[in-house]
Order: sequence, then structure tokens, then C-alpha cells
Amino acid sequence: MHSSGKTVTEVARDIGVSAEGLRNWVKQDTIDRGRGAAGELTTAEREELRRLRRLAAESCSTPSGYCERRTRRCPP
Repeated sequence: MHSSGKTVTEVARDIGVSAEGLRNWVKQDTIDRGRGAAGELTTAEREELRRLRRLAAESCSTPSGYCERRTRRCPP
């Protein structure tokens, strides 16, 4: 790629992954290094978002149908 002078497709073939998969990895690495576009989530931010969504879903599945520590109904 950049330093090897190879195309993404060539590097992907060399390491046994799809070109699209390699492009996604490179893009995510760019974001994780702080060089992504505004609003793009880092890997750590994506993991935190997943964790919080899971926690919210678990708290909404109480027998009463209400979120723990909340006064309004949880979204479906």
C-alpha cells in the first residue's frame, strides 16, 4: 500500500483477506489514530456504545417493563 507501492488489492491477496476488509481496517486505524472525519467513532468509542446499548437493553427487560432508575417506559 503506501510504503510497499502495492495496491490494496495486491496486499489483501498477499495476506489472505478481502480488499474491502483491508480498506475497512485501514480506515478504522486512521480514525483510531485521530485522523478520521468529524463524527467517526474510534474502536474504543464503538465498544463503549455497544456496552451501553447492551446495558440499556438489559435494564429495560425488567418484569414491570420500566427501566431501572427511570420513570418513563423504555423504548421497544
